[in-house]
Amino acid sequence: MTDNHEHDSGVGPESAPGDRIRIPIVEERIHLEKQKVETGRVRVTSRVVSETQPVHETLATVRVQVERVPVDRVVTEAPPVRTEGNRTIIPVTEEVLVKCIRVTEEIHLVEERTESPFENEVTLRRTEVDVARD
Repeated sequence: MTDNHEHDSGVGPESAPGDRIRIPIVEERIHLEKQKVETGRVRVTSRVVSETQPVHETLATVRVQVERVPVDRVVTEAPPVRTEGNRTIIPVTEEVLVKCIRVTEEIHLVEERTESPFENEVTLRRTEVDVARD
């Protein structure tokens, strides 16, 4: 053994006591890159389709006739509004000096209901979509 011997690894029988031992440290690193790759294409088409459909419905019309019916009847208290069939009766009252209630007239509301068929065509729209791979 010589005194000016250099140690590459610092390990082995040539190492003298008090010499430094060097241990190499290895580290791996990775570098990633992303890249867009076209793997296929899709074609989307849409269209609006109109379809005419008939509509059948019955429409009702309600008309009210006002009839004033004279009564001239004395009562002890005001009568309530009442309904008789399609007729609503609203008593009209007044107080007289002897402190009794006299019905002077009634208002009759007569309801007439008529129905007539209704037909018309309406246009309905919807969107249809086709998807195809190229």
